[in-house]
Amino acid sequence: MGKGGAVTIGYWYQMGLLFGLCRGPVDALRKITAGGRVAWSGNLTASSTFAINALELFGGEKREGGVQGTADLMMGEATQMPNAYLIGQLGTPMPAFRGKVMVVFRGRVGAMNPYIKPWAFQLQRFTAGWRTPVWEPALCQIDQGMNGAHYIYRAITDPVTGLGKPDTVLDLPRMKAAAQTLFDEGLGLCLKWSRSDVVGNFIRLVCDHVGGDFVTDPATGKQYLKLFRGDYDINTVPLVDESNIVELVSFEVGTLANTVNQIVVTYHDSETNKDAATPAIQNLGNIQAQGRVVSEATRYDGAWNGTLAARLGERDLRAKSSLLARGKLKVQASLVVAKGDVLAFSWAELNVSRMPIRVLDIERGTPTDTTITLTYAQDVFALPTSTYLVQQPTLWVAPVIAPQPITVQRLLEASYRDLAANLRPADLSAVTALAGYVGALAVRPAGVPINYALTTRLGSTGAFADVATGDFTPTGLLAAAMPAGAVPVAVTLTSPKDLDLVAVGSEALIDDEIFRVDAIDPIAGTATLARGCVDTAPAAHALGARVWFTDNYTAADRTEYTTGETVQAQLLTVAGGGKLDPALATTASIVLNKRQIRPYAPGNLQVQGVAYPATVEGALALSWSHRDRRGQADQLIDTTTGNIGPEAGTTYTVAVYLNGVLDSTTSGITATNLTPTVSGDGTVLVQIDAVRDGYTCWQSLAATFTYYRGQIRLLETGDTRITEAGDTRILES
Repeated sequence: MGKGGAVTIGYWYQMGLLFGLCRGPVDALRKITAGGRVAWSGNLTASSTFAINALELFGGEKREGGVQGTADLMMGEATQMPNAYLIGQLGTPMPAFRGKVMVVFRGRVGAMNPYIKPWAFQLQRFTAGWRTPVWEPALCQIDQGMNGAHYIYRAITDPVTGLGKPDTVLDLPRMKAAAQTLFDEGLGLCLKWSRSDVVGNFIRLVCDHVGGDFVTDPATGKQYLKLFRGDYDINTVPLVDESNIVELVSFEVGTLANTVNQIVVTYHDSETNKDAATPAIQNLGNIQAQGRVVSEATRYDGAWNGTLAARLGERDLRAKSSLLARGKLKVQASLVVAKGDVLAFSWAELNVSRMPIRVLDIERGTPTDTTITLTYAQDVFALPTSTYLVQQPTLWVAPVIAPQPITVQRLLEASYRDLAANLRPADLSAVTALAGYVGALAVRPAGVPINYALTTRLGSTGAFADVATGDFTPTGLLAAAMPAGAVPVAVTLTSPKDLDLVAVGSEALIDDEIFRVDAIDPIAGTATLARGCVDTAPAAHALGARVWFTDNYTAADRTEYTTGETVQAQLLTVAGGGKLDPALATTASIVLNKRQIRPYAPGNLQVQGVAYPATVEGALALSWSHRDRRGQADQLIDTTTGNIGPEAGTTYTVAVYLNGVLDSTTSGITATNLTPTVSGDGTVLVQIDAVRDGYTCWQSLAATFTYYRGQIRLLETGDTRITEAGDTRILES
């Protein structure tokens, strides 16, 4: 018997498809999607044949296949000929589809599933397909949208889908000024416009988007787009007051209860071809004043992305969350005013002076009437210049809510204690010898920050990734220098920040020495710190050295890095005004160096039974205590504690330096004491390192002192005896 034949589990489906898209021509075909996934993208600006090759679009042949084949783009030019593929399939006669944008596809459309997934096409039309000369082509396209003024121009002048009027009915200089403003603002729209739309309704839709009105100049009878902007000087606009107002029909100021303090905008995303909504856009001051959220949903189909939709929502919220005045007034018919104009309104009885008002409607009555009635509303673009009451200026200064750069920060390589405190035992045991982790510390910057985002990258190129959120580290500066020593030390802190967050028993860091907080008084700014904890040893610290209170206030990047790698980080402040621009952040870097795998330095260094003596006479009798990173785990054991461990395989190396020159080295020590011989008198540095499996401790246990091989000779007064050469006399053995 031969081998069995291949098993058929499904089929690929091939079809010829004809898509009618819109009236043509268009500027470009940009994208084709099938089943909501991008099958092709590019920029075809003329009729052409192109390939679609997306066989894995729906999961490949093991699932629902994909799309693969040849497509013909037909732009609908006046010279367009019938499609050859359609003639081959359907014969003649075959229409050429001139004036219409069509796509003809033949090839694979899917597998396993006989149902065709929906296709969609992203087209652009800005200057193509105009039936009149293109008006102001340089201002037509705004990013991926079209200028609202151009929409209105076409609606008035297009002979097929518009009113077909000559552009002489338009005030073209004012139309161009509006187009230039929208272009400068980056306010381009993507609106569907079909012949079935009522032109007037479509123009109102455009005006709603751009914030304006399509008005008629009463003097010339010409129409133009009037944008509602704050581009005026309130001191130069026409004034209406008791001298020319015939009757103040009504004047009302909105109440807080009738305002809206939250808006959510629904828009149509041109990239996904789906409706989307902005996050809630809020006026926090109004919410606090009302004690509740009053939300309103609005829709702007012409906003083609979330950024533009949010801008429109913010504009609307500014008006709807403000206590605006509105009403009616009668003025002399001789006043030259048009709908949308801004007037300066003064009325002594109301204590209102030159308040900017926008004319919303004009009732002109009959030709014999001597007055006209204006419906008005306070102009939202000029709110800061208006007042109803004369009040004493406030002394309150608004806080800076914009995020400010972090000026004091530090990166750290995680210690074994850090890992033991944050990982489960099984995960901790799985950490490899060469693995390293990065943490960050930050002092609270100016302003009103909330926290910060830790962003990192490997090396010095590429994008930073957001890896953690950090809280600002409590901190202060040493008010006095701190010498090296063993016993817990009392410190006073200057420039303290957030000391009320520090807990007794937590970790502190000065320079590279880790401490345990034994006492803290945040009001007095004092603390008692136990020394030489974890993998560090006591050291001297200068006046003004920064004290970091690190427990619970270290941002941890949980990415596993390797020894020798350089990690760069930016700490981006998060505040009420958003997240800090990365361009304003300082970039810090750190090189990983196997900290977590190294043995702990020994503790409890004593010379002749004394910790950190200033002077030593006679035999250099050294003693120290074992330390064990695994046994200590997440505990903060200070340097005065007796033996813990040691970790299996640990030995010690003792180096003695005399006057800055290495005098002796003893290695392989397993005991906790040694009496090395020193070749002379002078300044001695003793340095003790723990070694295990080829790894040396992160820091050396060290002490510096003045050393004499014999006892110092004293005078009867108790003073040290000095020779004529200035040397200290010692007793001869």
